[in-house]
Amino acid sequence: MKAKIDISKDQTEKAKIHDFLSEGREFFKKADYSKAAECFTKALSTVERMNSKDLNYEASEVHRNLASAYMMRCLYGQAQPHFIRSLEIAELLCSMSLCSKHSSLLTRSVGALATFLLNQGMLAEAEPYCVRCLTLAEKTYGMDHYKLLEPIRAMAFLCEKQNRIDDSIRHLKRAYIVVVYTRGPVHTEAQKLIDDLLRLLHSIGDLHTAEAYALLNLENLKDFSNDQESLLLAEAYIKLAKLNLESENPKKAESRLLCALEIQQTVLGCNHSDVGETIYMLATSLFKQEKVDSETEMYYKRALEIFELVYGNESPQVAGMLRDIGVLHLCRGEADMAEDFISLCAGMQRRMLGSSHEQLAATLDILATIFYNQKRFLEAQMLWMKAEVILVKKYGPSHSRCVQIKEDLKDVRQYLN
Repeated sequence: MKAKIDISKDQTEKAKIHDFLSEGREFFKKADYSKAAECFTKALSTVERMNSKDLNYEASEVHRNLASAYMMRCLYGQAQPHFIRSLEIAELLCSMSLCSKHSSLLTRSVGALATFLLNQGMLAEAEPYCVRCLTLAEKTYGMDHYKLLEPIRAMAFLCEKQNRIDDSIRHLKRAYIVVVYTRGPVHTEAQKLIDDLLRLLHSIGDLHTAEAYALLNLENLKDFSNDQESLLLAEAYIKLAKLNLESENPKKAESRLLCALEIQQTVLGCNHSDVGETIYMLATSLFKQEKVDSETEMYYKRALEIFELVYGNESPQVAGMLRDIGVLHLCRGEADMAEDFISLCAGMQRRMLGSSHEQLAATLDILATIFYNQKRFLEAQMLWMKAEVILVKKYGPSHSRCVQIKEDLKDVRQYLN
């Protein structure tokens, strides 16, 4: 009879542990890490009070969850011992009985410690755990299971931080294939991975491969049709268009931006900020094709209208549009119109950013060029001198733009002497 009572008591205590874990995980999802830690601490107290080998699995889970809650609260000194203890218990379980449940527990424990060390910048210490976690995950789940995503991403992150960019790209490519295969191309993680891939490929100047993956992402998204999926397709067109612009292929960028714009206007309406950004890029693609006609101006001014509506009459977005419209007029040889728009931009930047901002210096440089071409040498000299002071302070005298302004000042002074 006493044995039955003890068993019933153990079951009750075990149920409490699971309840504390479930409650803590709910708080964790809501980013209430303090309350999550309280729940996990209660679970740990119950585990330690019972002191039963039958609770080793729960003990490992509790230690790992508590460590994660501490980590999210930046209590790293308190987190690390629990990550280590979670791993020790998981290894003990696997040494006693290697089943899929225990292998999965060990994989999670190794991965959690690897992530903790990576977040602490302890790359050398993290590397063996990252490698081990991926190996365990492959053995436990297979080579193309969704649960491989986090170990592969950890390896990609580690390699990037170690400046092993080619290895990082290789891991990201594999992660993308896993997510597309198991969750589909519209999954949030698939798009995050594409962004990371494009960023790294861009960083090493491999625009050709970057365009290939951006195109693959685009093709993968074409069969999806609800509003959210359509916006992902629009974003895919934009990612590819940006690469086209960088690789000096503005004509391709133009066609893809038109596709993106059609989707965005249908789903978001005509005055959404994203629509404004796409129209601005479309104007830029036309400008890069040396099209400085009324169509390009129309797109610039339409983007300006949207930015004024969304961000207000004085904003960085509006100032940038005024500058670009001014440059458009300058390329047409319409110096007076160019001066009006560039002057408006400079005034707005001065009010918003102050008199020592590098964006203002760039605008003053353009305005000085207009004055120089109009033979207004004294005004040009004054603006170049202001721009030089700002840029030298920001970048130092050897910066390419500072060197160029020195040459411009040298030229203008020849006319003043």
